[in-house]
Amino acid sequence: MTRTGDDTTRDTGEEDGAQRDPDDPDDPHTPDGQGDPEAIGLASTLFLTEYSPRTQLEVLHISACDLPAPVLDLGCGREGRLVRWLRDHGKAAVGIDLGAEAGPGLVAGNWFEADLGVETWGSIVSHMAFSSYFMHSHLRHTGEARRCAARYMAILAALVPGGAFYYAPGLPFMEHVLTPNRFEVSRQPLEALQGRWLDRVLADLFGKTVLYAARVVRRCPRGQAP
Repeated sequence: MTRTGDDTTRDTGEEDGAQRDPDDPDDPHTPDGQGDPEAIGLASTLFLTEYSPRTQLEVLHISACDLPAPVLDLGCGREGRLVRWLRDHGKAAVGIDLGAEAGPGLVAGNWFEADLGVETWGSIVSHMAFSSYFMHSHLRHTGEARRCAARYMAILAALVPGGAFYYAPGLPFMEHVLTPNRFEVSRQPLEALQGRWLDRVLADLFGKTVLYAARVVRRCPRGQAP
């Protein structure tokens, strides 16, 4: 459960020809860097601070009342704030994070090694966690990307029919390979970041924006109620 803040980017209203500071990643005149290690590093490290449950739900465009239980939070953060909040409000919820502290519903563990089960979860959420790591691996060609892709499909298999995986940032290179008769993908822009320096850099690297919240619903077999 991590975040970016509005202070990481700034509006780009300076006039053309303004001086550029090549050492300032927030400088709106810094050129988009295809394969730029600094740009890739920034994209993978901006999402590090734990956010409030309310902010996470807002970013992921989730209504807590409509969130099907049980809920799994991948990369829940040390305190597992969303997990604690959901449990306090009567939702069955579990969080997994390498740094998770001891507490009800919190598991200190690796999301690659955890047994997610099959058709187990009504909702799986990951705010600036799993998809951020996947994006980082995809950009750096580390070999972890294949492992992430396999885990992404395991996450979808762990949803009950009608269940949903909510995450941000988006993963367009995975979403476009999903079979429409099995999965429904919807996207909501991260409006506070769209059009800013980071959005332009990532769009250049991926060929399209990734700064959106995604919801992937596992469709029910025909004739079967959720």
